[in-house]
Amino acid sequence: MGELLKLVIPLAPDIAPLADQVLGMAPYAVQIRYNDEFDPDLMEAGRALSLAIQVYQTSAAAIGINDMEWER
Repeated sequence: MGELLKLVIPLAPDIAPLADQVLGMAPYAVQIRYNDEFDPDLMEAGRALSLAIQVYQTSAAAIGINDMEWER
Protein backbone atom coordinates (compact mmCIF):
# COMPACT_ATOMS: atom_id res chain seq x y z
CA MET A 1 0.00 0.00 0.00
CA GLY A 2 2.93 2.29 0.66
CA GLU A 3 4.09 2.01 -2.94
CA LEU A 4 0.58 2.80 -4.20
CA LEU A 5 0.45 5.86 -1.97
CA LYS A 6 3.73 7.10 -3.44
CA LEU A 7 2.16 6.89 -6.89
CA VAL A 8 -1.21 8.36 -5.94
CA ILE A 9 -0.20 11.31 -3.74
CA PRO A 10 1.23 13.39 -6.63
CA LEU A 11 -2.09 12.97 -8.45
CA ALA A 12 -4.33 13.26 -5.39
CA PRO A 13 -2.45 15.28 -2.76
CA ASP A 14 -5.55 15.40 -0.56
CA ILE A 15 -4.83 11.76 0.31
CA ALA A 16 -1.48 12.63 1.93
CA PRO A 17 -3.02 13.41 5.34
CA LEU A 18 -4.71 9.99 5.25
CA ALA A 19 -1.53 8.07 4.43
CA ASP A 20 -0.84 6.75 7.94
CA GLN A 21 -4.43 5.61 8.31
CA VAL A 22 -4.37 3.96 4.88
CA LEU A 23 -1.22 2.04 5.78
CA GLY A 24 -3.01 0.91 8.93
CA MET A 25 -5.63 -0.77 6.75
CA ALA A 26 -3.15 -3.36 5.45
CA PRO A 27 -4.48 -6.04 7.83
CA TYR A 28 -7.85 -5.81 6.09
CA ALA A 29 -6.18 -6.71 2.80
CA VAL A 30 -4.31 -9.79 4.07
CA GLN A 31 -4.89 -10.87 7.64
CA ILE A 32 -8.65 -11.00 7.45
CA ARG A 33 -8.32 -13.69 4.76
CA TYR A 34 -5.52 -15.74 6.28
CA ASN A 35 -5.57 -15.15 10.04
CA ASP A 36 -8.43 -16.61 12.07
CA GLU A 37 -7.42 -14.48 15.04
CA PHE A 38 -7.92 -11.18 13.16
CA ASP A 39 -11.51 -10.34 14.05
CA PRO A 40 -12.26 -6.61 14.02
CA ASP A 41 -15.35 -5.56 15.92
CA LEU A 42 -18.18 -3.70 14.23
CA MET A 43 -16.91 -0.26 15.27
CA GLU A 44 -13.39 -0.94 13.95
CA ALA A 45 -14.77 -2.32 10.69
CA GLY A 46 -17.00 0.76 10.36
CA ARG A 47 -14.00 3.07 10.77
CA ALA A 48 -12.09 1.12 8.12
CA LEU A 49 -15.05 1.31 5.73
CA SER A 50 -15.42 5.03 6.34
CA LEU A 51 -11.73 5.58 5.58
CA ALA A 52 -11.94 3.45 2.44
CA ILE A 53 -14.88 5.53 1.20
CA GLN A 54 -13.00 8.76 1.95
CA VAL A 55 -9.93 7.53 0.04
CA TYR A 56 -12.10 6.40 -2.89
CA GLN A 57 -13.91 9.73 -3.08
CA THR A 58 -10.68 11.72 -2.88
CA SER A 59 -9.01 9.56 -5.53
CA ALA A 60 -12.03 9.60 -7.83
CA ALA A 61 -12.31 13.37 -7.60
CA ALA A 62 -8.61 13.75 -8.40
CA ILE A 63 -8.95 11.79 -11.64
CA GLY A 64 -12.32 13.23 -12.59
CA ILE A 65 -14.62 10.31 -11.81
CA ASN A 66 -17.86 11.15 -10.12
CA ASP A 67 -20.17 8.66 -8.40
CA MET A 68 -22.59 8.65 -11.32
CA GLU A 69 -19.87 7.51 -13.75
CA TRP A 70 -18.69 4.77 -11.35
CA GLU A 71 -22.16 3.21 -11.17
CA ARG A 72 -22.44 2.80 -14.94
